[in-house]
Amino acid sequence: MTSPYAIDERDKLWIAQVIRAYLPKCKILAFGSRIQGNARKYSDLDLAIDCKKLVPLLELGHLREVFSESNLLFKVDLVDFQSVDPNFQQIIQNTSQEW
Repeated sequence: MTSPYAIDERDKLWIAQVIRAYLPKCKILAFGSRIQGNARKYSDLDLAIDCKKLVPLLELGHLREVFSESNLLFKVDLVDFQSVDPNFQQIIQNTSQEW
């Protein structure tokens, strides 16, 4: 059964458009409870951005600001895929959906 707090298609498309406006050639990997179907009301949306190289901190900062000022009913937690531990990369790869 899908969680009532899963991401709806409209939010998914908007989030992906925003990220692609800043980082057009990067993969967006959604993972965590909102993707796995066990989210709760206040669960965040976990997204890893994979540009095959480190994402400039300024770009991540701009994206975080856009999402924090948005009308989304949940927090968007962004991580740079290339900057996380290889074990965490494996977890993301095994459980994520590519947007």
